[in-house]
Amino acid sequence: MLDFVEHSECRFVRNGGEFPGPQARAHLEKKLNYLEDKNKVNSAEDFIDLAATQSSMSGRDYEVRCPEGAQPAGAWLKRELQRQRQLH
Repeated sequence: MLDFVEHSECRFVRNGGEFPGPQARAHLEKKLNYLEDKNKVNSAEDFIDLAATQSSMSGRDYEVRCPEGAQPAGAWLKRELQRQRQLH
């Protein structure tokens, strides 16, 4: 999922700022590492729900802005996860 975020042409929006894929990945990876240290992530769904859906600081939902429009980051990532699972 982190590779998908990093290489996406979508821009990740958090707390009013817009970030390209590499910066979004770095932020989400830091959150993931923190959650893994607390043994809170057991699946890709946990990662999405706990790290990639909303800001743990402000509580504001994350969003992605893609060429086809804006959408909630959680829904975007869950669709990609489903697509990847269908491929494998």
